[in-house]
Amino acid sequence: MNSEGFFNSILDQLYDGVYLTDLDRRILFWNKAAERITGYLADEVLGKKCLENI
Repeated sequence: MNSEGFFNSILDQLYDGVYLTDLDRRILFWNKAAERITGYLADEVLGKKCLENI
C-alpha cells in the first residue's frame, strides 16, 4: 500500500467527516463519515466544486 492509500484508509476510519479540496475548491477526497453525515457518496462529489450545492 502506498502512503496515500495508507492515509486515506486512516481518514476513512474517523467518525468525523473529512474532505479535501484543491485551490479551486474541487473536492479531491471524501471520507466514509462525510458520506454518512451528508448522504452523498464519494463517487457523487469527487471532482465537483463545493459551490455546486454539496
